[in-house]
Amino acid sequence: MTGAASAAGVAAGASLGSGLGLGFGLGLGLSGCASSPGRAAGFIDTHTHFYDPTRPQGVPWPGHEDEVLYRPVYPAEFNQLANPLGVTGTVVVEASPWVEDNQWVLELAAREKS
Repeated sequence: MTGAASAAGVAAGASLGSGLGLGFGLGLGLSGCASSPGRAAGFIDTHTHFYDPTRPQGVPWPGHEDEVLYRPVYPAEFNQLANPLGVTGTVVVEASPWVEDNQWVLELAAREKS
């Protein structure tokens, strides 16, 4: 993949502001590109949210009344669902106004590097 798909796959958010977009490979052997040498090109999911409402401050979204979404959502679940479909990376979207949430996503990305 080249062009816009490649750019989406390697997007890196350096700001801790609201609307952070952070692209990273999730345990899939990616090295900052849409496909690694020796590996077939795949797909990039361009909009993924990771969050954990059990963190001390909770989350501003989704609300606790949402029986489907109000639960921890981590990269392991994403990998389990996306890998069989040929998805090789994602762009994580963090829209929380809380700096702590944005920092949490950056730390999650650092831990999930492949």
